[in-house]
Amino acid sequence: MENNYVIYNPETGEKVGSFNPEEHYLRSKRQDDFMKLNEKAKEEFAEFNAEAGKFIWSYPVQIQHLIHSPEFDKSDLTMIFYLAT
Repeated sequence: MENNYVIYNPETGEKVGSFNPEEHYLRSKRQDDFMKLNEKAKEEFAEFNAEAGKFIWSYPVQIQHLIHSPEFDKSDLTMIFYLAT
């Protein structure tokens, strides 16, 4: 079964293009906005790293998430902080 879809102009019936889900995807406006925010956050994070020097104490919000995470126990946190310095 072929998954290609043909896109027609509804007024003229002329073939305008095709859509192959193996090569293309659809994304909602909300998803698009999220992707743009994500890219902006990555850029800001990279700038922050360049200015702050990537030390673990430069990320107080991330440290709080890490400390309160149920995935890590105290020995894991100790290793992470040691490696970060």
